[in-house]
Amino acid sequence: AYILEEMGLEQCGAHGTTACLALLNDAVKKGGVMASSHVGGLSGALNFAKANQVFSSFSEYDSKAFYDFVKNTEKQNLQVEILKAGSELSLGNAKIKVLAPIFYDDKMNNNSLVLHLVYDEISFLFTGDMEFDEERSLLDLDLIPQCTVLKVAHHGSENATSYRLLRSVLPQVAVISVGKNNPYNHPSESVLSKLEDAQTKVFRTDLNGDIIITSDGKSLEVLCER
Repeated sequence: AYILEEMGLEQCGAHGTTACLALLNDAVKKGGVMASSHVGGLSGALNFAKANQVFSSFSEYDSKAFYDFVKNTEKQNLQVEILKAGSELSLGNAKIKVLAPIFYDDKMNNNSLVLHLVYDEISFLFTGDMEFDEERSLLDLDLIPQCTVLKVAHHGSENATSYRLLRSVLPQVAVISVGKNNPYNHPSESVLSKLEDAQTKVFRTDLNGDIIITSDGKSLEVLCER
């Protein structure tokens, strides 16, 4: 089973900034989850692979990217299903719990799906594009678990990833999905400094290319394109 994160048309663009999730039966190899904080990237994925179910944190959004996403979902005779906090999914022997959104915000980034995946002794936190407001809501409710791997929110933006979050997660590994020479100057120096202070090993798509993390439930291996 596989999880693909950050499939935006622009890795640091504004093409639908809420996270969406598609469970695929033929993504990459056989079986998988595709999670994206940029919904535009899922249209291409849905053209490539047959989906079993498609999920989002909301049902309507006024953007061409979201319209194309829904259209490509309907081409497979599927409907977009809405995931809510507390929902649980299975991915092979792994379990996924939806942590957020808890409250809906005018800022779409704070409506991101936040997912906690547990596979035996290894765990992942997928944060979408959540910013401090959504992060704070989860922390105040004690819903941020300790995890082996953190997918850093919003491409390493300075508007997310607080010391408080890192003290809760205590990640061994952090992955930042970010475009090379992007116009937003992601990842921010402040976030990189916090991760260094947390003694977290950082992998970045702008420096390392495609990043694949494999695990047997006891240990993990990070494979990079470069």
